[in-house]
Amino acid sequence: MTYLGIAGLLMVMAITLFKRPIIEKLRNHTLVRRLSRAEWFESHWYAGIFLFLMNVLLGAVTLGLLTLITMLTVPYLHLLLMLLAVAASLYLWMCVSIAWEGEKRDRLKMAIIGSSWYLLLTIAMVTGLMNLEPSSPEMDNFMAAVGFVFGIIVSVVAFTYCFLITGFWNKPQEPEE
Repeated sequence: MTYLGIAGLLMVMAITLFKRPIIEKLRNHTLVRRLSRAEWFESHWYAGIFLFLMNVLLGAVTLGLLTLITMLTVPYLHLLLMLLAVAASLYLWMCVSIAWEGEKRDRLKMAIIGSSWYLLLTIAMVTGLMNLEPSSPEMDNFMAAVGFVFGIIVSVVAFTYCFLITGFWNKPQEPEE
């Protein structure tokens, strides 16, 4: 698990270091073009709700696929799925950030609305951990508690990065001629 944490930290650092080239590559991407042309995307409410719903959809698809993968006997396939889920989330957040045009205040509103799914998920995980009781006297809930703790860590990190990327990743200014 330590190696996964270090790999995740290195990935986030690489994305931060290569922010400008990533923005330039994504600027002409289909999703960015469609979002930036959509009239409804100009409203911070609609853009935030779109981001919220896309985060819910990504989470639901990931959870569904993870449930199916646990029925297989292929080792480490769940780690590949989680890596793909993180990459898809980062891609979505960067595209939304690049496509959004508006005031800084409205950008922050859009970011808090869109990333609030992970805040709600964190609250649900903390509540589940606090109310965790054994189903019978001989049951040990240690692994369930570990699962909740990992879920809390993942949802807090996702909330933080979704908010930071969509709230503070402005497009670089076009060079003036």
